[in-house]
Amino acid sequence: MKVWLNRFLAISLAAAFVLTVASQANAARRAGLHGNQLIKDVTDIATFPQAASNYKNLVRIDMGGSNAWFVVGDDSATYGVKATASDAAHPTVLDMVYAMPLGADALGVGLSLGMGGVAPSEGDASSDMAIGLDVGYTMSGMNLETALSVDMNNTDDGSGDNTTSAMTIGLSARGYHNLGESTDLGYMFGFGMDSNSETVGGNDGASSAAMDVVVGAGPVYKMDKGQVAAYGTLNFGNTTDSAPDTDDVTTSSLGFPGFLVSAEVNLTDSLIWRGGASYGYSSDTAADETGTKSGDYGWSSGLGYKWDKFQLDGAVDSGFYNRGPNFISGAEGELFTHVTASYSF
Repeated sequence: MKVWLNRFLAISLAAAFVLTVASQANAARRAGLHGNQLIKDVTDIATFPQAASNYKNLVRIDMGGSNAWFVVGDDSATYGVKATASDAAHPTVLDMVYAMPLGADALGVGLSLGMGGVAPSEGDASSDMAIGLDVGYTMSGMNLETALSVDMNNTDDGSGDNTTSAMTIGLSARGYHNLGESTDLGYMFGFGMDSNSETVGGNDGASSAAMDVVVGAGPVYKMDKGQVAAYGTLNFGNTTDSAPDTDDVTTSSLGFPGFLVSAEVNLTDSLIWRGGASYGYSSDTAADETGTKSGDYGWSSGLGYKWDKFQLDGAVDSGFYNRGPNFISGAEGELFTHVTASYSF
């Protein structure tokens, strides 16, 4: 009786929490950490599908309509199904992951499929298809996660003469090297290639190609009441736009130095505070070889609440600290920008 009462109270608390928030999005915990990639989170499943095995038997809802995860499994295999807000052009048909152990290591596969188009009563039907494949492998001996992703999107207006084609290929890696009892050196790597092309009236149209590389490394401290992760980053991007009968246009960007630090602190057994800040210096080169320099600072914070196997996470609206609640200041705005509820069973 007590177990069911606790579950009922947890669900009631979640409902009350939702009613206080007008707009929410996804990844509330990581948003409160300012996007820190060296602090592990359930959202890692989107990049490293093998990470699903770390979150067995979980229901997670990003309230506001973004997405929801249902993950179930045991020591032999883990299955995850994602319900997500679809792209209107190609509504999601399938979005799922599978993870399995390979000795001490782990293998994961993610697959997504979206299909759209219009079939008129007369004439040719248009089509819009999107396919995503993720394959990940974790080497436990090296404490290293790796993943390869391939995403494709092709459209056709039905005539075969007007089409678009897009492909993105990504490589991701994240690892930790133990430096002591409670300290790791965390490191990460990301590489992405993106290409887009089109045909217009049966002829080649505009096209583009882009490449991005990011690397980062820094210490991760784990304590009884929380954790802190800080790392520096270097990123480079290059984009080339092409069109018939015109010269290619190339732009590039170099981001260095970059820095991000985040902390997660258990204030009590139930209440959690999170915060993070970042700074990045960027040098951009335009097609005419003119250069611009810029620096960008940002910060985020969030709160979490645990009750047995139930957890709520919210990313606090940064403006709330200056604005205060509406009944005091009269200013418009919400307390949270992102809210997520999860329950482990």
